[in-house]
Amino acid sequence: MSNKLMCDRIMPCKSRGYGGFGLSAHITDHCNLVLKFPAGTNSTWDMIWPSLLRDLPNYVLNPLRKNGLCRARRHHLSLLLTPEQLEEASSTSPIGSYKLSYDGIAVVLLVWLTAHPTVSDHLKLASWKKAGGRVRNQLRHLLCWAYTSTDLVSAIRVIRKLDKKYIPLCPWFLCDSVNPELLDTDPDAKKGHVCYGSMTEEALRYIEKDGVPREIRDHRVFDCRKYAPSAKNKKYSIDSVRTFANLAEALDHLHIQPVGASLLTCRHLWRKSMKGNIYYGPLSPNSQVMGYHGVMIVAVEDYKGEWVALCKLSNGRKVGDGGYIRVSLRVMFMVLSAEGEDGEHIRDDPSPQHLLSNFVCPIIRKRRVKVKALCLSLH
Repeated sequence: MSNKLMCDRIMPCKSRGYGGFGLSAHITDHCNLVLKFPAGTNSTWDMIWPSLLRDLPNYVLNPLRKNGLCRARRHHLSLLLTPEQLEEASSTSPIGSYKLSYDGIAVVLLVWLTAHPTVSDHLKLASWKKAGGRVRNQLRHLLCWAYTSTDLVSAIRVIRKLDKKYIPLCPWFLCDSVNPELLDTDPDAKKGHVCYGSMTEEALRYIEKDGVPREIRDHRVFDCRKYAPSAKNKKYSIDSVRTFANLAEALDHLHIQPVGASLLTCRHLWRKSMKGNIYYGPLSPNSQVMGYHGVMIVAVEDYKGEWVALCKLSNGRKVGDGGYIRVSLRVMFMVLSAEGEDGEHIRDDPSPQHLLSNFVCPIIRKRRVKVKALCLSLH
């Protein structure tokens, strides 16, 4: 299986999908998708069982067929995992039972809950929602990576007091400049579009080298022409780019500034029912894993008795809670199988993973204020 992703991609493999929305999909409006199912199937749950699941008993497969989710008992895990994989999953201190999640097409996941994370006092007080600015809308462009990277730069400029308030920077310019050889080559781009999927980190490294201009008010909604309108404007740069190996490292830095991440995206993320609720990804019934979406973590909140990451999306204010989604920090998963072309939208990594990954942020060092010396003479 290749490492093609939907919006945030693993270099050098090419991305798939619309702004990180995932799977092999046609876009009918901002959040509704028409999915391509295997030939001969009528819906997601007209199952074609992957080889991995065929030895499981019917009392396991039947609820999996009905809900896309079922309990995986200990003796079933020996049919699905190597001893080393099982030991690795156990090392995360799971709470409750393991569960199997299957999207009915290609992706089989082992999913479980872990203990509540320990949240420091300074992290409890940190919120970068205001510094992160207004929620923008990428519409049908494959540009979550460009919106996330520019919002991260805008936020750190406010935090470093280089700007008094949030200044939106230009995603269109990044689309035109970060990987120009990919313009008009992404097969999952909307007809007539030249945008493409990429990584937030890659965009930030471009900004470190060449900068990014402000977003022009008249071009906030653009039609994905090949040439961006703001290439000659003043550019904003950063000093460096920092990445984090895991969720714990990223959260440990969050009291300093917001952090960019890739969110494992399931179809129900875009439904109205997510408003006011916590996003558990494939731990929810009938979850269809669709890829990865670039987001900006702006805070950690105690919400409904659970610590969650408050993440800013780039899909307008009608998605989630005003354009933000609360992501569970307790859910972990392992990819057991991702067969065929439809499995190309998820990373082929058998290690335990959180719903959030690929953590990154821009670094702007504190500027020293130059004070003009005053010469006092006594006469």
